[in-house]
Amino acid sequence: MSGAFAAARSPMSSPAMPPAMSMYGLQRTRLGAAIDATLRAMTSKDRETRIEVSGEIEKPGLARTKATLSMFETAHAFNGGLGYALAETSSGGGSDGNFTSAAGVPTLDGLGAIGNDWHSPNEHILIEPLARREALLRKLIHHFAGTRPSGD
Repeated sequence: MSGAFAAARSPMSSPAMPPAMSMYGLQRTRLGAAIDATLRAMTSKDRETRIEVSGEIEKPGLARTKATLSMFETAHAFNGGLGYALAETSSGGGSDGNFTSAAGVPTLDGLGAIGNDWHSPNEHILIEPLARREALLRKLIHHFAGTRPSGD
């Protein structure tokens, strides 16, 4: 739930907290519906404060489809040819890939720079893997240019 919060307004506080950020997509899943219901059911213990929740979940989940797995197998083989392993993982983050995946487009995510401590003052990337990442992406683009993997 990237950037989601409930806006609480109290006649005793000034200024009011900013309104909830736009959230959409994930409600179509059971988890999204459960999160949405939980947020909307929140109540305040303070009689002078009320909680208003508006909007929707911001990003849909990244789908693990046959076509995406087929793309991953191709990427895995190309990366192996470069002398490195490529592991399938998952994370709680989100990217534009969540939207392409939700639109039914086979999507590989996380093929950019390798690093750590994202979105923090200690964020950094590793220089040594950049050339092999570029080589992998170049091979994938050349392989898939003008095609859409079927997963069959």
